[in-house]
Amino acid sequence: MNITGLDQALSRLHQLPGKLLEYSSIEMEKTAQEVLKTAQAIVPVRTGALRNSLQQNTWAVGAEILARRPYAIYLEYGTRRMSARPFLLPAAREADYLARMIRAMQEAIQ
Repeated sequence: MNITGLDQALSRLHQLPGKLLEYSSIEMEKTAQEVLKTAQAIVPVRTGALRNSLQQNTWAVGAEILARRPYAIYLEYGTRRMSARPFLLPAAREADYLARMIRAMQEAIQ
């Protein structure tokens, strides 16, 4: 018995993991760039050293935005003497990573 289109469907299914990785990697890079840009725009600035220390690292399955100044964590979360002035978490939330990855997966499947 020969099922029409089975070979084509199996071929597409076989290619799906690679397409999912490709599409998600592209979206991961775009999202990380957007988070970095937003964080640089909203970070509190006194000398500019913290803003200039922000950097992005991206891999196929992940990304990170680093703040290379030791006091960044105190600005992000605050202390008992200083209110938080977050810049990384708001930038990440604004990028809406989950929605973007869902769209990337849907595009890869089509």
